[in-house]
Amino acid sequence: MFMSQGHDKAADLWSYGVLLYELITGKSAFYKYGQKQVEMFKRIVRVQYNISLVLDDTAKDLVQRLLVRNPAKRLGNGLQGIEDHPWFETMDWAVLPKKEIPAPWIPQIQEGTAVLGPAHDATNGAYNNISFGKPLSMEEQSIFKSF
Repeated sequence: MFMSQGHDKAADLWSYGVLLYELITGKSAFYKYGQKQVEMFKRIVRVQYNISLVLDDTAKDLVQRLLVRNPAKRLGNGLQGIEDHPWFETMDWAVLPKKEIPAPWIPQIQEGTAVLGPAHDATNGAYNNISFGKPLSMEEQSIFKSF
């Protein structure tokens, strides 16, 4: 898409690989600290990224097979390729369209507090290597009252 060429579902498969990487690691695969946006675009076009140590071997394999420059060689040229990948071995594909898959984590939400995700260590209240910055003031929180 950066090259202004036509695209098909292969672009969606690439985007899926980028999304998976970001959801698992919390970071962009192509961004390097301090780089300008144009440099990131060049890294995307060249398929230059560093695979995170956070990813287990099956997740690494899935991301690497989705982030392939040549669309014809990208995993998922047919849906079957993705369904058969080991990362999805516990997925029940029959219940997916019925939306019957139980959520692996349901957040505990209290008004005016942050949602404590899986990275939160409930035993001591600490976050594992995550920085959220300063808490919102009451004025800042009021901006989001209708959400």
